[in-house]
Amino acid sequence: MKSKSKRGMMKKEPTLAGEEGLDPSSAFVHMAVKNRNSAGGGTTSPQQTPQAVSSRSLSSPTNHDFESPVPQHVVLAQGLAHEGNIMFGQRNYHEAVRLFTEAIKLDPQEVRFFGNRAFCREILGEFNGALEDADTALSIQPSWTKGLYRRGCALEGLNRLEEAERTFDHLLRLDAECPEAKKARQRVMAKQLMQLGFSVEQSEAAALHYNSVKTAAESLTATRLSSSSALSEVFDSDDEEAMLTDCWSKSSTCSSSGRSSAHVLPVNSTSPPIAEQQNVDPLLDWKNPLHWPTLWVGNLGPATTEKIISQMFTK
Repeated sequence: MKSKSKRGMMKKEPTLAGEEGLDPSSAFVHMAVKNRNSAGGGTTSPQQTPQAVSSRSLSSPTNHDFESPVPQHVVLAQGLAHEGNIMFGQRNYHEAVRLFTEAIKLDPQEVRFFGNRAFCREILGEFNGALEDADTALSIQPSWTKGLYRRGCALEGLNRLEEAERTFDHLLRLDAECPEAKKARQRVMAKQLMQLGFSVEQSEAAALHYNSVKTAAESLTATRLSSSSALSEVFDSDDEEAMLTDCWSKSSTCSSSGRSSAHVLPVNSTSPPIAEQQNVDPLLDWKNPLHWPTLWVGNLGPATTEKIISQMFTK
């Protein structure tokens, strides 16, 4: 009977390629565990494996045809990988990496060993190692979807977002209905849009509706420009201009350079206004001595967001 997924794992990962779980009752697993224990290399009991074996989160080795003889090195490698799955289920990721490494030494053509080790390394934050394992697995089996998924996640961890997006695109061409790959692709698209200066909400919404970062960014930029145009109409209104003219005529006189030589009369006449004390142009004084209710901010770079502006002007 195949073991079921173990709940409560730190990071739940899907099975992308539909591999079946390792059968703990199979002959070669018992043989491998027995051989390993007799050699002093482990303490895992075959009777413990049905409850302890971890989940479909990790790829389990392919079951071999028991009617044909199984090479001894394959038997031992499968047993080590089985123990690695158990360590993964116990969140002992360093030990799991060690066991998968030993399994790879015995059977370096088994892509699932590399995929499992890549997953453990990803959880440990070892993204370069995870990427190397994923690439090795794909060099053996280029169309292995789980290997592509592991590669995309490793690239995302390295902040190589464009490459990660292309990897998930490749996966979706092989399996267009893979929900995990779709979510991962949207996630890396949103991260790229946020790097361009769009808000989290804007980026996540655009990633859901557009197929590329370029078209999403163009749409968001057009929306932003439309909003800026609407604001400029408010600043250019007759009422605003009249108010500013009246305020300026009461508060200052202009020199030939257009700079103010007199400032707003202070509320407390016993001391001059701060702008005058510091000889600061009231038009440039962030404390707004003229008490103008509106402010236009221009020449913003693409990385400037509404949140940044709000934080700056609420100090």
